Amino acid sequence: MGERVRRLALVSILAGAAAGPADAAGGPPPVTWPVPICAPSTIATASPAPATNDSASLAELPFVVDLAPAAASVVVGLTEDNAAVIRCVVVDERSRGLEGAAIVAVAGLKFSQPKAANLAEPGGRYLVRVSTLLGVSWVHAPPPQPLLPRCAAELHGPAPDGPEAPKPLSRVNPRYPRGAEAEGIEGSVTVRLEVFSSGAVVPACLSGATPPGWFEAAAVEAVSLWRFAPPEGPGPRFYEVTVRFRLED
Repeated sequence: MGERVRRLALVSILAGAAAGPADAAGGPPPVTWPVPICAPSTIATASPAPATNDSASLAELPFVVDLAPAAASVVVGLTEDNAAVIRCVVVDERSRGLEGAAIVAVAGLKFSQPKAANLAEPGGRYLVRVSTLLGVSWVHAPPPQPLLPRCAAELHGPAPDGPEAPKPLSRVNPRYPRGAEAEGIEGSVTVRLEVFSSGAVVPACLSGATPPGWFEAAAVEAVSLWRFAPPEGPGPRFYEVTVRFRLED
């Protein structure tokens, strides 16, 4: 019951949050109020936002005096020139009343071109987390992207020979990316591997990732250490493996 009351109160706050910034700027902020609360399915299909060097709008975040930063997340779409379009705001125990100020701050950001476009809807869905402590505010950096291209048969070898790769002789489990774990996001990555006569592998390309941007680097790091039985016949073989990331794992 308490959580329901908190959410209703938050909706009321967000609906009226435009008044302060609008008066200060001499016009309405570029946000459609009230901003909805993100559904779990929206968060789960959002990619990490690309990098931004534009920090002027972070001045909208309050001065926080505490032992730990206050942080809040917003899901945005991107315009053709990579300006933010607010989709929804994430409400959880970490946001600590920062949601309204985070919306206004994120609405003023511009981002770099996404390395992996999110196709969940036109303009995509990208998760932006902002934090502030003692007057210092920042946007969390996106996770590292692997130095692997998307698969193209003419460049990265033929498609796998069978419906699935054989079971590896040795397997290294991937680390769970901290940003995805913090946001409660699960996903999977499919990597095409080139397997040599020794059983050693070289990741050749990425066949897919869901949602894109969170797990690719961790998956590539792990599968590069896998070992298979030596394939039959001359030359290397190509296999596709899917690495799944589940929070209960």
